[in-house]
Amino acid sequence: MKRKCLAVGIILLFIGTSIISTAINATSINYYRKNLYERECSPLRENVTVSFMFPENGIYWNDHKIAPFSVPLILHGNGILLDKNLILTTVKFKIEPLENISEIDVYIDGILWWTWTQPEPFIDTLGLPMTRFSHANATIIAYTPAGTWGSNEITVWRLFL
Repeated sequence: MKRKCLAVGIILLFIGTSIISTAINATSINYYRKNLYERECSPLRENVTVSFMFPENGIYWNDHKIAPFSVPLILHGNGILLDKNLILTTVKFKIEPLENISEIDVYIDGILWWTWTQPEPFIDTLGLPMTRFSHANATIIAYTPAGTWGSNEITVWRLFL
């Protein structure tokens, strides 16, 4: 009996994941709008690279990637539970070359969340505020004193807390 319940649960998980993946791909952030940050920034985009280290594209359960996927999809875990309906989902990023960066702007869902400037200690992790069955978009723009810049964005999807 327990094996049947486990098998049914696994099958339902795969069916649910395939339905959700179709919905996620159809509502991709790039489908709805162009990157507004590129229109507002200087055209001197070179020599600065912004990369997201975690989460990568895939399905996650308790910070472990359990399957490949087209976007970062967190089923459970990864973050700091603030209350029963809100969690800060961990996102790690890297900026190269960091020694040439004078300012970093972090946007969450299109709103300027914080700005880092030298000589403050650099933080390479941010928390995306999320609820169940939601997604959040983070955009990071790094500037040099010479006016060059680099940016990258990530959209993270969450199903459960």
